[in-house]
Amino acid sequence: MKTKEKTINPLISAIILMVLIMSTALFFRIMASRTVYTSLGEDYIDPETSVPYLTEMDSYYHLRMTRDIRDYSHPGNELKYGEPWDGLSYAPYGRSAAGYSPLMADIAVFFSRLLSSFGDLTLEKVVYWQGAFLSVLVVIPVFIMAFRMQGMIAALTAAVLASLNYGYFLHTVPGFYDTDTVLSWSSAVFFCLACLLISSFSEEKEGNKTMIKRTVYGVLFFISFLVLILSWNVYTLFMGILALSLLVFFALSVKADKSSIRAKLMGPGTALALILLGVLILDRGFISSLFSQFKGVFIGNSTGLFPDAYVSVSEMRKPSLIAGGFTGLFQMKVLSEGNIGIINAVGGAVPCIMSLVMLVILIKKVIKGEHRFEYILFSIWYLITAVLAFRSWRFIMLFAVPVAILSGMLVGKICTIMVDRKLMDWQVFATMLILLALFPALYGAYRSKGDSLPQVNRYLHEPLSNIRSQTGTDAIVASWWDYGYFFEEKTGRRTLFDGGSQDGKRVYWVGKALAAVDEKLSRNIIKMLSGSGDDATEGMIKAFGENKDTLIFMTELLSSDRDPAETKLIERGLSPEEASAMADLLFPEVKEEVLFIVTHDMINIAPWFAEFGYYGEDDALSDGEYSLIFNNMEYKPQNGKAAWRFSRNGEIIDFTIEDNNGTYEAYTKKPEQEGDSIPVDRIIKIENGMYMEYGGSEVSSGTKGWTVILNMDASSPMVTVVTTPLYESVFGRLYFQGGSGMEHYAFSDLSGGSAFIYDVR
Repeated sequence: MKTKEKTINPLISAIILMVLIMSTALFFRIMASRTVYTSLGEDYIDPETSVPYLTEMDSYYHLRMTRDIRDYSHPGNELKYGEPWDGLSYAPYGRSAAGYSPLMADIAVFFSRLLSSFGDLTLEKVVYWQGAFLSVLVVIPVFIMAFRMQGMIAALTAAVLASLNYGYFLHTVPGFYDTDTVLSWSSAVFFCLACLLISSFSEEKEGNKTMIKRTVYGVLFFISFLVLILSWNVYTLFMGILALSLLVFFALSVKADKSSIRAKLMGPGTALALILLGVLILDRGFISSLFSQFKGVFIGNSTGLFPDAYVSVSEMRKPSLIAGGFTGLFQMKVLSEGNIGIINAVGGAVPCIMSLVMLVILIKKVIKGEHRFEYILFSIWYLITAVLAFRSWRFIMLFAVPVAILSGMLVGKICTIMVDRKLMDWQVFATMLILLALFPALYGAYRSKGDSLPQVNRYLHEPLSNIRSQTGTDAIVASWWDYGYFFEEKTGRRTLFDGGSQDGKRVYWVGKALAAVDEKLSRNIIKMLSGSGDDATEGMIKAFGENKDTLIFMTELLSSDRDPAETKLIERGLSPEEASAMADLLFPEVKEEVLFIVTHDMINIAPWFAEFGYYGEDDALSDGEYSLIFNNMEYKPQNGKAAWRFSRNGEIIDFTIEDNNGTYEAYTKKPEQEGDSIPVDRIIKIENGMYMEYGGSEVSSGTKGWTVILNMDASSPMVTVVTTPLYESVFGRLYFQGGSGMEHYAFSDLSGGSAFIYDVR
């Protein structure tokens, strides 16, 4: 008598497998946090929150908005003009917070309140860990979509790739609190439920069960769309992908069978109606936001007169196809000499090749008449996000999801063929194929757990705490935008410039204030922005036209004082009353204390100051003329001469400084090769706390030379080679000279750690 073999229910098997995959993905993310604790230590633990500092600056903006939602039931710290308002950003007026997407903030507030009863679990601790826990939810919709297409093996492969590809992993480790932690899984859920809803209308059987199924799917799909809207304002991208897929599906289906137009219309029509309802409920500014997003991604944000600040954002850089060569493809070395590889970031070469093969298969199936909605959706989803991935590093993680699904489908398809044709032991083959597809992602997640570490530490935090405790609440903090969100969070003061206000006007004027040699011009720019914001710029453009000459005239006015500027305005055709009002905007009376912060690592972004501040001008300085040229690698004394070895653009160069009768000369050469001398304007020698300046070698007419800084007081002698225009700029004087001899920037006792703080007078 044969005994009946017991089998595990497929649903239970799928649930167990999904839980295991999510647990694995979460484990790797927790390991990334452990690296912070074990490798960096207490200097990277925020004493105010008792958790490590967050990994990037945008996270501090979201933390502040989350705290506002908890405390005021809306983003922003106040209500203004009948809408939520962020009074700390974009000083002096602040900016609207009405468009803030609150999904992750609402989740954090909910769980902090729920879990606080079980212990000392503050909102800050929830925020630190939330991204890691939420991000693994992408496993569920990806698993379901791949399982419906090709079975369990496809689902396993796709879910692991979707949750552990480098692009997504890097943006979802503990301490990363941004929209990336909700966008990938919320969009995947949206598409998954769309597939279930559309397929339910293709069922031949009609009855109560079918109607109930359609109703449930319809309700869940509508809820998923509302969740997607709340996750980030680029939800319109996914709505566009789905709408295009529905239109193609409908057109192809009707062409194949015109007698069933009504039946074919029901599914797409229902989905589109639910989407439209969601838009009308939650986003009345849909059309304008759609145009703004399209313009920002495909055209840029520059108006022509002012620069586009987003080109300086690392995540908005155009990635390369491959980074790190052959080794990088399989060890997930995504970053190689500043380049970012798309193939590396989505899981390696094997998944990319597999996804391309599966894409071709799906397109062929559609062309041959197999008009399954999923085939159309996955193909369009893949192609559109691929285009975006080539536009910006920011969008690679969105591309990684369809790559995971399609590569998983191919693995499942190959295994099915092996079983059907009995070509070999398919279990062994399937294991090998899965490992081949998943090893780069798994190994990459393991070795990259230290790639996303906090950008700040207590050495920057401590001087900001001094500002919070020792200045008035109306004080204004000015600096470059990169650290604006962190400054707002830790000082509690308004900032002139942050990551949410990369407006062309601000980036132009703050860049000019830093790159300018004229200290008065720099000071007047900062005071103008602190007192009247962008009103002066807008007023001048209205009076004299939106052109570069107007900005040059403004620079001329700001290089002088109020009375001479008012006289020049009258000479240009303004009435005395108009000139006086304009001068009030250009030279406002600023009663609040204005503090300018220079951080130790701002030297690395210094080229942007000149590029933006002199945008479009004939005498604009290039990156090479306004930058730190060399990075010191080692000290190499040779024959009594001071010599250093440097790396410049990947090239090893030996740099020798020689004292010829009181005049220093500098030479460069590659190892074992003679090189040309370089023009040196001056050499600054720091020894025993004393600064001594020496003349450099003769510089030919029109040449922008270099300034060499020798620091003999360091643990080992160090040298910095910097372009003279950078050294002589306001930023250079604040950074290299501590503001010595400056009239309008006074070094503040609040300084400390890795920040210089100056009172702007």
